[in-house]
Amino acid sequence: MSTDKYGRQLSAYPARSDIGTLLGINAYGTAVYATDDTVSLAVLDERGDLRTPPRTYWSSHDFPLDELDMSRGQYVLYAVQNHGPWRAVTDDVADLLAANDVDVDGVVATDSTDLSSVEALASALLAAEDWEDRASHANELRLAVMDAPDVPDLLSSLLPLLDDVDGERERIEAEADDPTGSQPYDERTRNFDRIAVRRDVAYTVARITRATTDAVESLFDEVVHVAGDDTYHDPDTAYKHHLVDVLDVVGRSNTADMARKLSSLLESDDASTRERTLSALYQLEREYVTGDHPLLESPSIREAVAAAEDDDVEAVRRAALDIELIHDFDES
Repeated sequence: MSTDKYGRQLSAYPARSDIGTLLGINAYGTAVYATDDTVSLAVLDERGDLRTPPRTYWSSHDFPLDELDMSRGQYVLYAVQNHGPWRAVTDDVADLLAANDVDVDGVVATDSTDLSSVEALASALLAAEDWEDRASHANELRLAVMDAPDVPDLLSSLLPLLDDVDGERERIEAEADDPTGSQPYDERTRNFDRIAVRRDVAYTVARITRATTDAVESLFDEVVHVAGDDTYHDPDTAYKHHLVDVLDVVGRSNTADMARKLSSLLESDDASTRERTLSALYQLEREYVTGDHPLLESPSIREAVAAAEDDDVEAVRRAALDIELIHDFDES
């Protein structure tokens, strides 16, 4: 239970950074840093750099300690009370809690998760018939898979949950475009549940991928398909960040094969497939703005994107141009 959401130990994180001193890893598997004024969240990316994680349940990346007249120790207890026990705390935080007669065992989770629990939670999620139940099971699955990610057989069942579940895209778009904001409360709640399911399932897919990279390679087309879906008017796109993580990890581990797969998708006879593939590449390009991702630098990818600028379909040409503009800017 002492690892972050991607399986890294607390010791992998720098004790101090420009966003403060490391406090520990919270219930969501995210590292927590603090200055005297502000708490900030961070995760290590594949290059070992600290970056801001996707939002989780509308939690802020920055928490104003000074505005709330709260100490670091008080923040840890506040976070435990509102979001659950942390996965790890630093020795300094443990000493601080102990000095204030706080039982550290009540602050840091110690329960372990086995693979059978993860599989049972996935089965419950897939069997659920309403969004509230799906959201509850997806949240439990997300927490469990942090510690037991070696379940590659679940990927083929989970990915369809990210792709226009129940064919409701048009209705969701119509609701988002409603200028009156007159959705019934139950409808708004269901939309929040849909968002939560996509976010938690996308994280689960990303966590499994990091543990067993080879497992997702046969499903790479499906990952690109859902990562490149740019049609949702979604108030929280954290699920796409997790899917970009999948593209990142797989693209680094087997760059040549993944570049061939992407080039093949960009040559598809189906214009929507070409557009979605370019959209997925655009998101990866935007995430790695220094232009140093090996998949983005692949000659076959650069040639395929350049060729797409002359595509017969305007949406495809526009998507290719968006990528080239970012890439050219990165190299300037």
